[in-house]
Amino acid sequence: MKLFFWLIVLLGNEFLIPNNIYIPKIYQIIDSLVILSMEYQLVVSFLSTITVTYLVISALYFILIAVLPNQKAVKSVLYALEKCKFNNYFTLPFLTLILAVWFPKSYFVQWGILIFFVLHDLVFEIMKKYPGFRRNKIEPVSIILNKSSELITKLNREFIIVNGFNVIRKRHTLYFSLLIVIEFFLSDSNSIGHLLKISYEYWSVQFLTAIVVIIILLIWLLDYLFSIIKERGGMKYEN
Repeated sequence: MKLFFWLIVLLGNEFLIPNNIYIPKIYQIIDSLVILSMEYQLVVSFLSTITVTYLVISALYFILIAVLPNQKAVKSVLYALEKCKFNNYFTLPFLTLILAVWFPKSYFVQWGILIFFVLHDLVFEIMKKYPGFRRNKIEPVSIILNKSSELITKLNREFIIVNGFNVIRKRHTLYFSLLIVIEFFLSDSNSIGHLLKISYEYWSVQFLTAIVVIIILLIWLLDYLFSIIKERGGMKYEN
């Protein structure tokens, strides 16, 4: 049924829709992919953005696994989150605009904004579920074993590993999209954001469509990989 649906879509695109500047034909998208690959290093650009995004996510994830399980660290983070609440979705565009003016085309600014957002979002989303986990797991263990710090640290680490992974699985697309937006405004080198900027500057719907199609396919593939890791790695416990 799905094959039949896509066959209808392809045939409709090719024969029913007249030539126009808004909806490109399939052959135009393919031609755009060839041009982007030969003249604008399409593969390198996608690899660059993917590498930066998932390198930052992975590094922060493993740093949190190493640092957060300590009970004192958990209490400090909970206290900091309670006292330093701010809206990522308001702060980040403002911060990006200011830094784009003062430090245009800076790799450090791009990495810094991404790290800032991902770290805050990861910690906030993980620790949102910690009070329930502490009530159901940590407090009973503390009473029975007289506050066994080693066991509590082990339970905290398992909590962070599983919940951190689930946060990344659900929100990696947001982090990936964020870097693309940052690259659009700040990057002048090989990246997905820079390719989108080229599409905008040339007002090329064919280029834009080709890039968006690859992004959608890439996100679908990454979601599928995360689902496999979740099922085979036993990452199902969340609170």
